[in-house]
Amino acid sequence: IGVPPLRRPSGLNHGLMPAAVTGAPLALLDRFDHSALLRLFATGAYDYWAGTPMMADVLSRCAVAGEPIAPRLSVIGGRLPPEVVRRFHDRFGVPLRQIYGTTETGSIAVDGGPVEAVRSETAGRLLPGVEVRIGDDPRAPLREGAVGRIWVSAPDFLMDGYGVPPGLDPPDTVHGWWGTPDVRVLEGAGRLV
Repeated sequence: IGVPPLRRPSGLNHGLMPAAVTGAPLALLDRFDHSALLRLFATGAYDYWAGTPMMADVLSRCAVAGEPIAPRLSVIGGRLPPEVVRRFHDRFGVPLRQIYGTTETGSIAVDGGPVEAVRSETAGRLLPGVEVRIGDDPRAPLREGAVGRIWVSAPDFLMDGYGVPPGLDPPDTVHGWWGTPDVRVLEGAGRLV
């Protein structure tokens, strides 16, 4: 089930692609409407839904008719408060999985493991082909567990530039590493927090 517009990268990554990969139908909503979304959830026909922490919060608290169900892959882009994670899981029986990415790179990490291994407080594990370093300079990364700026090396994912034609004003890089505006911690086994 896709809420974001298809004309943006998130619409393609969280609308068309999951439907094609899972073989499930695709439903598109032009805006967030919790009642319409809950009706789609209730059909049981959808395997994937991508939302925001605010959407998950509303869905975990609003009135629900009948037995509440949600897609088995409910993915959230953004920091999840523990209370929202607990309420959503208690209500729908599925964990909220975080995903992290940027406009420049697309998705770079997702918590795509088995249900019992989902850790909603992290943004998941790095996708294949993606490397991350943490710190002020990617040439001198901080040790594991330190907090710092996220630097990404994803040659197959980094966009060519901002503008038309696409080659205008490419993102600034340092030795092939692009510095995101985000701050995170890199845990063991490649999990971003």
